[in-house]
Amino acid sequence: MTKAPLNIISHSFHSPSMLSEKPDSYISRLTHEYKSVTWDNIEFLQIRYTDVPGRFLACYILKENNDCIENLFKDGIGLDGSSVSGFVDVSESDLILLPDISTIRVVPSTTTMPSHNIAAVISDVYRGFGNGRLSKDPRNVSQRMEGYLGENGLSCQIGSEVECFIFDDILFDTNNNFGSYRESNETHSHEPKLISAEQYGTGKYPIRKKGGYNAPPFQDSLREFRFEVAQILRKYYSIKVTNLNHEVASCGQIEINFMHDTLTKTADNVQIYKDVVRNVAKQYNKVANFMPKPIYNDKNNRTVLTVLLIMMVMIVMRRSARLQGTLLVEY
Repeated sequence: MTKAPLNIISHSFHSPSMLSEKPDSYISRLTHEYKSVTWDNIEFLQIRYTDVPGRFLACYILKENNDCIENLFKDGIGLDGSSVSGFVDVSESDLILLPDISTIRVVPSTTTMPSHNIAAVISDVYRGFGNGRLSKDPRNVSQRMEGYLGENGLSCQIGSEVECFIFDDILFDTNNNFGSYRESNETHSHEPKLISAEQYGTGKYPIRKKGGYNAPPFQDSLREFRFEVAQILRKYYSIKVTNLNHEVASCGQIEINFMHDTLTKTADNVQIYKDVVRNVAKQYNKVANFMPKPIYNDKNNRTVLTVLLIMMVMIVMRRSARLQGTLLVEY
């Protein structure tokens, strides 16, 4: 018996409306983001999804022709869910990645291999054989919450502030069982050695601990780094960056904020932001670190969320009452 290719899925996966529609109707529903991509120049498609611990994973397909891409967006691609942390066990490993066509973007050459043209898309995770969404897909959790809020006349806007450190290097000792850095006096340390141009004893203009907030340009070793990250987010991912600061800690703590959006969109933006920061850090021969507190006795990394719940029914009632010249009494 010939084994079916991994990316072939049952027609029962599709909704009746998808099965009945004509190919032309599918093309008419393609988003502005999809149509704005010059597909003739694209060589590979990067498919992103998030596992339960929060890693922004990626798989790739080689683009043979435009029909191949359109079929991917209609049918999805297979995934071994048992190999993804937190998803399913081996007996339920047949999963489907179905790309969200509104998230398609061209990956900037500064954050990938410059010799290849790559488009990226974020996917939803489904169970195989028409069994619906995977409940453990983080994106499914946010989408269900948005649906629940909508059913109750609410909408939600989320603003996020994500801090991280950009180190020049993190040194580990590979000669002992702890996997940590070995000091010159041959004593073992359970801690890796963190290196930054902003440290005392390393750079010419060090920043004292907890003294880095809005550091002046001559001390700020990451100004150009933040500028590049902000430009990539705006130009390639349409993420509206608001401010980009050196944060309180020394050793290269930064924060780049962007405009609030819906729950799922903000979650996507945070994943994209962290991915861009890590890739740009790699280009600069540095290391991005989002751990809560990598440095003892200095400020920690925080992720601050601002949540705005909007009562849609009340807003409609207010507008209606205003137009009719009546007084709306709220209890």
